[in-house]
Amino acid sequence: MTQETHIDQLARLACLSPSRLAHLFKKETGQTISAWREKQRVARACELLQKTNFAITQVALTVGYNDPLYFSRIFRHHMGVSPREYRKKQEKCSRA
Repeated sequence: MTQETHIDQLARLACLSPSRLAHLFKKETGQTISAWREKQRVARACELLQKTNFAITQVALTVGYNDPLYFSRIFRHHMGVSPREYRKKQEKCSRA
C-alpha cells in the first residue's frame, strides 16, 4: 500500500510554502499536484491490472485509494473503461 504524501509535507521537504510549491509545480508541468498524482496512480493501476491477479479492491488500495468504488470512477474517467474491462481487454491483447 502506498503512503499518502501531503502537499504540506512535500513543501516542507522543498523548503517552500505549500502555495508556492503548488504554483511552481503548475508552472513547470501545466497541471496541479493532485492531477499529476491521480494520473500516476491510474498509470500504476494499469500496470497492476496487466501484470498481477490482484482483485480490483487490492489494486485500489495498492495505488492509494481506500474506496474501490471511487477508484473505479477515477479509473473510468481516465481510461474510458472500468478496471475490470481494462484487465479483460489487456488479457485478450496478450493472448493474440
